[in-house]
Amino acid sequence: MDKNITASIIGTVISLGVFSAPNQANALVGMNFGTSNSTSPTNWTLVSQAGTFNNLIDENGNVTSLGVTVSGPAAGFSVATNSNTIPINTPSLSNLASNFYNPGFNATPLLVNFSGLASNSLYNIYVFGLRGGVPIYQTVTITGGGSPVSFIQQGPANSLFVNSGIGNSTNTLSSYAISILSSAAGTIDVSYTGGDGGNGVTFTAAGVAIDVPSAAVPFEFSSSLGILTFASMSGFLALRKKLSVR
Repeated sequence: MDKNITASIIGTVISLGVFSAPNQANALVGMNFGTSNSTSPTNWTLVSQAGTFNNLIDENGNVTSLGVTVSGPAAGFSVATNSNTIPINTPSLSNLASNFYNPGFNATPLLVNFSGLASNSLYNIYVFGLRGGVPIYQTVTITGGGSPVSFIQQGPANSLFVNSGIGNSTNTLSSYAISILSSAAGTIDVSYTGGDGGNGVTFTAAGVAIDVPSAAVPFEFSSSLGILTFASMSGFLALRKKLSVR
């Protein structure tokens, strides 16, 4: 077939808007802190002790390249979370009902170090604080490739804090997002440091979540006329080669 005809067919396919580039939708990777018997939101990773955890799953159950190292004095504790402070999310965050605290009741921080991220890229991150029985008071610092971001989580007992504010059951989780630039090495670090709020110096960390790109969707053709459908770019190239032969 003449190359001009080939170009015409390809141009028509593209002009019809039936060519789509890879789609990288974000999926949340969440981890929560507590005892080995604590509950977790669906497809979140329960961390009940310090350590390194690789290939975390996202909320869709897909394995990712993301890893995390949790270090510092960490003891789990169950908390009856005020449901009015749990933001809207799918899956539900209602099982965020525990935390890590510092049993030494001092300013030694809890460190959460993410790795396996794309270098110098923006990620939405959510840092959760929760303390049962008495008001919470702690400083959170997030460090990536840009200037560190710090804020204080301070407020009523049994309230779920998301980044710098108290959660609200009428707001979506995404409305609390903070965008953080990853380092050149593909890392983002979070630290929780307890402050003196009059109820003992200790961090009370409920969990951390981060948006990461899911696997790319293959290049596809899907003609609205129902003429051509290819599952991958290789199919497109094969067609082009075939049509280019006289």
